[in-house]
Amino acid sequence: MLTLFAGLLSRFGRLLPVARVAIAYPVAAKGRTATTLAMFSLIIFTLVGTATISNTFSNFLDVESGSGGYDVAIQTNPFNPVSAEALAEGIDELAAEGSMAEPVAFASTVFAPVQAQSPGMDQPAGYAINAADQAFFETNRLEFSSLARGYESAEEVWAALQADPTLVVIDSFSVDRTGDPTFQVDEDAFMVRSIQASETVFDAVPLKLSGPDGVERDYTIIGVLGSAPSFYGAMMSVDAAAGLNLDGAGAGQATRRYFLRLPDEADARSTANAIESAFSRSGLQATLPKEQLAESRSSINSIFYLLQGFMGLGLLIGIVALGVVTIRAVVERRQQIGVLRAIGFQRGMVQAVFLVENLFVAGLGTLIGYALALTFAYNLYLQVAADQGLPFLPPWVTLTGIGVAVFAATLFTAWLHARQGAQVVIAEALRYQG
Repeated sequence: MLTLFAGLLSRFGRLLPVARVAIAYPVAAKGRTATTLAMFSLIIFTLVGTATISNTFSNFLDVESGSGGYDVAIQTNPFNPVSAEALAEGIDELAAEGSMAEPVAFASTVFAPVQAQSPGMDQPAGYAINAADQAFFETNRLEFSSLARGYESAEEVWAALQADPTLVVIDSFSVDRTGDPTFQVDEDAFMVRSIQASETVFDAVPLKLSGPDGVERDYTIIGVLGSAPSFYGAMMSVDAAAGLNLDGAGAGQATRRYFLRLPDEADARSTANAIESAFSRSGLQATLPKEQLAESRSSINSIFYLLQGFMGLGLLIGIVALGVVTIRAVVERRQQIGVLRAIGFQRGMVQAVFLVENLFVAGLGTLIGYALALTFAYNLYLQVAADQGLPFLPPWVTLTGIGVAVFAATLFTAWLHARQGAQVVIAEALRYQG
């Protein structure tokens, strides 16, 4: 590595003697060079690794697709339900009096517990359904992690669900995530073992669902939603849910939910407060799915930012330590500097010796840290996140900024002390005995 570095600089004629002298000292002081490289590599490794991991895993909770693109979610009291017509009328009145903005999308679903059984399960297990109306199919922004063969896009799947009441899509938490080390198999829970979380295409899977009357109905799974905690369960059309007899015994457990998408400039929180106030007697509860996902994502990122802050402080200390090493090198090599000046080295060339020396140590340590960090982050991604359908996303802008900042700070620190060393008077340096 040292020879390669010297060879690269030797292509510039004037830098050839500078390169040879600059490389000679790190070669002679192998212990000090190794220690400095290890320090730099460890700090860069941690800083780059945490930045890459946080950027990759933060996409697990995508605010737009995870919320379906809706700003406000409204849940009714199952024992005192509010119809879509009554809610729409109330929203129009609130918008007319200026208490909220007119929504650009208004959709609804019915959330209800069911019993479900997929191939490979010995007996049914508790699950849930989301019976969506036409407006939901037309306005939602949910994304799919995998689709059944024969379907090329989300639009095709939503259209198929509206046209065929025997088709459903399920959430990503109900497929086989065996490759994920954080996943624990619950034999009593509902799971579709024939669909792997890492798959983007699968063969359509039969599914048996039973409502309050206990009668089983046959359905077919044609899609798996991406990460969307608010939409747990089997998504189907209202016509498909009608076959489950949710109006029968125990139907009080079914909950109607409404979703609003507001204009970009609208205040979602004030809208939610206005709706809750207007329907307080009905027990409506309004939540902000985008804000909740953003807070969860922020909580995860804050942990990584804290680690990066500590590592950044450690990196700063490391750069200062490299400057201290340079000061010591100037003192220890005072006679060497005098000899170099005596044989014809100009002050600028002496200064360049120390700059190149520090550039080599810091640069090599940075490259080692980057290589180890990206390799570690990618292996962790393959073990944990690849099966969830997440892309590997190193924050290249941030990583480039880290590298530039390291080189700039290192060269500036080295230049201050190298400039001092270049000012040594030849006669005094040669008389110096240490």
